[in-house]
Amino acid sequence: MLSAEKITREELYEAVWSEPIHQLSKALGISDVGLAKVCKKLNVPVPGRGYWAKNRATRKLLRIALPYLEAGQPTEYRITQAHCGEADRWTRETIQHLAGEGVSVPTIAESTMEPELHSLLAQYRGMLEQSGLNAGRLRATQPCLAINVSPALLERALKIFQSLFSAFEQHGYQVEVMPPGSDQSSYGYRAAKLSRTAVKILGVNVAFELGEDYNTVRVPISPPPRNQRPMAYEETPMPEYRNEGTGQLKLTITEPYARGIRVSWKDGIRIRIEDHLDAIMLSAVALAERAHRDRLEQERLQKNAQEARVLAAAKATEEEKLAQHLFDLDSRIRDCQQADQIRAFLQKARLRRAGSGEQAMPSAELKAWFDWAESLADALESEALGTLLNFRKLPDPPPTSNPQGETRDLESRLQHQVNLWHQRYVYGRRK
Repeated sequence: MLSAEKITREELYEAVWSEPIHQLSKALGISDVGLAKVCKKLNVPVPGRGYWAKNRATRKLLRIALPYLEAGQPTEYRITQAHCGEADRWTRETIQHLAGEGVSVPTIAESTMEPELHSLLAQYRGMLEQSGLNAGRLRATQPCLAINVSPALLERALKIFQSLFSAFEQHGYQVEVMPPGSDQSSYGYRAAKLSRTAVKILGVNVAFELGEDYNTVRVPISPPPRNQRPMAYEETPMPEYRNEGTGQLKLTITEPYARGIRVSWKDGIRIRIEDHLDAIMLSAVALAERAHRDRLEQERLQKNAQEARVLAAAKATEEEKLAQHLFDLDSRIRDCQQADQIRAFLQKARLRRAGSGEQAMPSAELKAWFDWAESLADALESEALGTLLNFRKLPDPPPTSNPQGETRDLESRLQHQVNLWHQRYVYGRRK
């Protein structure tokens, strides 16, 4: 059986003589040059120029036989996922053409038995028959399948969804109908969301919808009966419009946001949406994988930012503790320095009085002042050295007159810090 991942020499020979190189390479997910290199590596002859312009009988006569296998020559070739990327691989048109040439090829959507209608399709079929092309209005208020087609195309639309649902569930993915809701946009306002049909892949909801192209036509106004004359003051009725389907279906993957991946398929002249089911499934998986990677990257960035905030908060706490300890130590050193300065000043004052010939015994008022100064020096030194376990806290900055002004409040706190570190402590300050 011919496979896009493992190609034998005989299978590749049958394929290149049954399908043009550019179509076969597209189905395999590689370039024309890459497929030509594979043929050369396996020693498989390829048709010459003008071969496909001839009729089938002439092509059979011009067909070159497969050469014998040489010594050491490989018999098969493997195309890895890196070669395929996000290509569509085997298209249904190519599969049908190769099958007509007698080459057996795989497909995931073909089945000889008529499958049982999916439970979601059976549940919402009646609603879709009544709403028709106006299903979008219905999806704004209640859960419903994302199918917006005229009743004539409803059976075909249900078969397309049946094939997609079966293919997704065979790979272990869950299909669900999500109720309408609202989502907050990047600008801050909430936008309404219609009911969506989605498949969950890697935890990502891939929503898709199937609609029919339509034309809006004006409904003709029926003339009044001949025996009824119009009133002179009667107003002209407002025109009415209705949607008429064109018979062309369009399937679109609405979320997640796509970058460089095809998300829309439409009926063409020769190819219909049913021929793109494999590509639709591959695109859905590719979108989910990309959204999953983006989500993991976003979670990693958020985790790193949270760890950075925790570290910054811990560092700020350590710096605050250090500032408190420095303030406590600095205030005690200044108290001791002030006590020494007071004693030195009193000693100089006594020596000067003794040298100037003033009375040895000072007056009662002066003696009381000397005693107060000495007691203040003793109190400062005792408070600084004897209360080490009583931590001195850094006082809070004074409130600003304009608490809403962040700049002014920051300047006030900085100025307060500067004053605390540089000002000299005066006697009688508050503890």
